[in-house]
Amino acid sequence: MIFNEELLLSLGAEMQTYKANEVIFTEGGQPNYFYQIIHGSVKLNNYQEDGREFIHSVPFKGHCFGETFLFSEVPYPINAIALEDSDILRLPKLKFLAF
Repeated sequence: MIFNEELLLSLGAEMQTYKANEVIFTEGGQPNYFYQIIHGSVKLNNYQEDGREFIHSVPFKGHCFGETFLFSEVPYPINAIALEDSDILRLPKLKFLAF
């Protein structure tokens, strides 16, 4: 699901800048935002019981992530970490769901 940047801004999205390796959200946290990458890339991962990292996906410019978790009250089952300096629009959950 990819939305026009101007549309997201008109709905109340705000631009957030994340540095490389900065955490965007963590496993167990509450899903409160829709995220769309304007510039950069993000790693979606978690860790197996033996400590090995499992990478679910690596969304990049133009892609969104985490949106499926907005439709339930279940905590994030993954982490989101910027792989490089990234500009990401984030729209609060209630505004996203009202759209």
